[in-house]
Amino acid sequence: MPRLCSGEDSHRQADKNVRLRRMLAIFFAKTRMGWTVANCHQQGPWPDRGGACGEASMLKSPGSREVSICGGRPERHRYGLSCRGTTSSNPSPSSGESGYSMAEHPAPVLITGASRGIGEATARLFARKGHRVALLARSAAAIRSLADEIGGLAVPCDVTDEMVVRQAVRKSVAEFGGIGIVINNAGTLEPAARILDTKPSDWTRNIEVNLFGPLYVLRQTVPFLPKGGVVINVSSGAAANPLVGWSAYCASKAGLSMLTRVLAIEESDARGIRVYGFLPGVVDTEMQVFNRANRMNEVGDLKREALRPPTEPAQIMYFLCTLQAADLNGQIVNARDGAVRARAGVPMLG
Repeated sequence: MPRLCSGEDSHRQADKNVRLRRMLAIFFAKTRMGWTVANCHQQGPWPDRGGACGEASMLKSPGSREVSICGGRPERHRYGLSCRGTTSSNPSPSSGESGYSMAEHPAPVLITGASRGIGEATARLFARKGHRVALLARSAAAIRSLADEIGGLAVPCDVTDEMVVRQAVRKSVAEFGGIGIVINNAGTLEPAARILDTKPSDWTRNIEVNLFGPLYVLRQTVPFLPKGGVVINVSSGAAANPLVGWSAYCASKAGLSMLTRVLAIEESDARGIRVYGFLPGVVDTEMQVFNRANRMNEVGDLKREALRPPTEPAQIMYFLCTLQAADLNGQIVNARDGAVRARAGVPMLG
């Protein structure tokens, strides 16, 4: 049999992809009550065949939520976020009048480290404000319990595994019809030991969670963010302040702060999204319980009553997601900043 030319090979592969997408569309339509297959109107390399990848491969829910399985972005969905097609040019930078109003269109939120502490408090706040929330954490039982309570989506996820992160993000996108806000909150303080006493494997684990984890989340979520979307990377004051026994934590959080600033200059103007680093301060969480039990520096000497409640950083992060915080785009925002606290409606520090 003569070998097909490259053009015929491409069309044959495209036809295989079309059949696969049809099968997937039918599967989802049957397994999700009320979902139907709808046309994808995104333009692609074969306009005469339908959508971006040559087929009408969209799933449509009763709530007018559309999820593309053809590799493109949803053209529109019920959250009022302006999304790109696969062949569209980059969106123009956000202005004060562009993007979305969270009061009118509560954007879907994806939060890592959502099982407790700041992540849990943030998830509760956004859910109360009407947002759909994807709860990502390794503690499956904890996030399922929280999801049942607030009406969120529990997605067990180890952020150190990019393939697992990819699957978690795709599940959240399919469930919500998109993502508008990403909060990289997962982190670890361990190991708490002097540099010469630290096992390289423990140091590596810290970097995997605190730096590579957020990187994987960004790689998988940012392509889905629409114009007006928001990224918040939760860093730490330790990023700029060396502390005895916290070499891995200080280094990883410093790396995350710089990663945040680079993402802002690379993607903020190009995509019309906003990117923030956030320093939550010393908060009453399980991390501080560990810190007090393994005192290595002055932070471990703080009494519990001196710590701030997780609801305060949650409130500030909610503020950062509003257009009122657009002037802080690209910055590392400190929860101890009096001006920020005032704007976010958080009590002043004594």
